[in-house]
Amino acid sequence: MKRRSFLVSGSAVAAWALLSGHSPYRKFHIFRKTRLIVMAPNDDKRAGVVADGVVVFFSIYWNESKPSSGRAQTAPEVVRLLLSNQLDVAVLSQKVAVAARTGQGRFAKQGPVPLCAMAVFKEHVLVTREDLLKPIAEKIIEPLQTHWEQLDPDLSGALATPYAGLSIGLPWHSVAADFYQRTPVKQDGAG
Repeated sequence: MKRRSFLVSGSAVAAWALLSGHSPYRKFHIFRKTRLIVMAPNDDKRAGVVADGVVVFFSIYWNESKPSSGRAQTAPEVVRLLLSNQLDVAVLSQKVAVAARTGQGRFAKQGPVPLCAMAVFKEHVLVTREDLLKPIAEKIIEPLQTHWEQLDPDLSGALATPYAGLSIGLPWHSVAADFYQRTPVKQDGAG
């Protein structure tokens, strides 16, 4: 009888511990909700370089976000992390982002994904979900809009603004489109 009550009590304590959030997943959940994690796929080295550059930029111009970069093995894994709300932003090549949006290529099994652009970095794009909450999107866009010229030119290319009427086959997040439409469009060397 004592053994049975001991097992029942032990099981109840174990269930309580698991259900109350005392697990590594809970800690990761808190970590990623208190920090801006810029994810990139390992199978695209340039995306990793861009993600690291974006993190450096945000550490200077939005330090409260406690930015860090992360890697997933492949672009489809990065997209799955975005879709499951485990991430808010990621860096993908424009070609991969459009393929995910349209459900083509490596994304054919999962179908079209509601990705949208936050900023363009030459051949790469900072992407998010269409349903990213407006206050979060505004916090991401604001430093990009006000300090874009401080970005490493190797990341930003010839653009003097993250939005120059570019049509990359990916819609802009509504907050990004609103911010960038209020900013005069100019190219390097233009007045």
